[in-house]
Amino acid sequence: PSAPIVLLKKRKSSNIPDAVAPGLKVLGFMLPYTPVHHLLLSEIDFPLVMTSANISEEPIIFRDEEIERLTGIFDYILTHNRKIYIRADDSVGSVFKGEFYPIRRSRGYVPDPIEVPLYSDRVILGVGGDLKNTFCLLKGNYAIMSQYIGDMENIETEEAFFTALEHFKRIYSIEPEMVVCDMHPRYMTTGIAERFNLPVYRVQHHRAHMLSLLMENNTNEKIICFAFDGTGYGEDGNVWGGEVFVGDLREQNRIYHLEYVPLPGGDAAIIRPWMYGISLLEFSNLGSLVRKIFKGHNVDIVRMMIENSINTVPCSSMGRLFDGVSAILNVSRESSYEGESAILLEQVAEGNPRVPYPFVLKDGIIEIRDIISGIVRDMEKGLPPGEISMKFHMTVAEIILRISREVREKYGINRVGLTGGVFQNMLLLEKTVEHLNKEGFEILLHRKVPTNDGGIALGQVAFGVFLEEA
Repeated sequence: PSAPIVLLKKRKSSNIPDAVAPGLKVLGFMLPYTPVHHLLLSEIDFPLVMTSANISEEPIIFRDEEIERLTGIFDYILTHNRKIYIRADDSVGSVFKGEFYPIRRSRGYVPDPIEVPLYSDRVILGVGGDLKNTFCLLKGNYAIMSQYIGDMENIETEEAFFTALEHFKRIYSIEPEMVVCDMHPRYMTTGIAERFNLPVYRVQHHRAHMLSLLMENNTNEKIICFAFDGTGYGEDGNVWGGEVFVGDLREQNRIYHLEYVPLPGGDAAIIRPWMYGISLLEFSNLGSLVRKIFKGHNVDIVRMMIENSINTVPCSSMGRLFDGVSAILNVSRESSYEGESAILLEQVAEGNPRVPYPFVLKDGIIEIRDIISGIVRDMEKGLPPGEISMKFHMTVAEIILRISREVREKYGINRVGLTGGVFQNMLLLEKTVEHLNKEGFEILLHRKVPTNDGGIALGQVAFGVFLEEA
């Protein structure tokens, strides 16, 4: 059986300590999937809390000789004398509309090939992204996705990448003939792609997300695609992440995006969302409230960075917008893991607001000043952060609906695709699908590969097919 870890809502009567998953209303549950699990656990009638044997951001350890690296981290490490030859993390996902919604595709699902709507005579390798890395090999009309590799920021993960690739090449008797990578010039995977002594091609991050969605749904019909995530290198050199495309596997036209807001600190703002929160207030002409809302934070430094464009880049990211709103509401101002502030913003959401915040769609830009102003007004009225969060989620769902309506009226396209890490937010996904269903839209979701960066390698190989034709 696949037996993934499934994220389930905690019961209010749950006796599992909050410290297991601080601030979260969901927990990951798994059933035993090996004979050893059944032998160990058959007599236990209480829940066990466990985690994988690895250091954060590093690949899972699977050899006994590596255990010493974990000294001082765990009280006990359970091992076994049956050797593991290929590392594979547990797969992880949620349940949405009665079906599995993958967050990590690994053990139990890999290496099952995925039938796709394109055909390639040559073997194409997509090396994936730097976060949640997986790679993909396309041969004929089948795509073979690797197991979850991890974040490509250390030598151990890089070694795991090449070990897995050699294994896949061996079991399928194939050899890559061209390589496709992300267009980010500083991605580790970009450097890896250039080592193969093969033709290398680059595809924009969010286009790869859209292509991945079309590939796994085995379709090449035109769709309206919302590619919302945290960070992706844009074709104009800016940070993208709130992108709307119309198109198919061959061509994707960027018709809307969140308006650009200065992102001070670059990657530092990802772990310190308060920096982007300040930028959102300044951008929305609410600078007079910055010191009050962000009391105790180094406001002057951030202002100087923005005013002088020091380590500051224009940003259209929906993921960063969620982070910034979380910081403004003081739900979370520091992230200890990827996406923490946005996740906590979802977790606190409550209530049933009647109307969303106002926003403007103009000349292909999703303007956000009115949204931020509305949030601050509600804060001044004393509205609880949870109710403001719910209203913000409703607003993003309404943005998606209004753009979808507009495009349907103009182009007659009735299929809407939702992709990118922001759609791991189950509240946003639920509200968005509810809105679109009421108006008769057909919706494409990820069901085979993750909506996050764990799925973009599938989109990269699709891009390679059309280069092959050229």
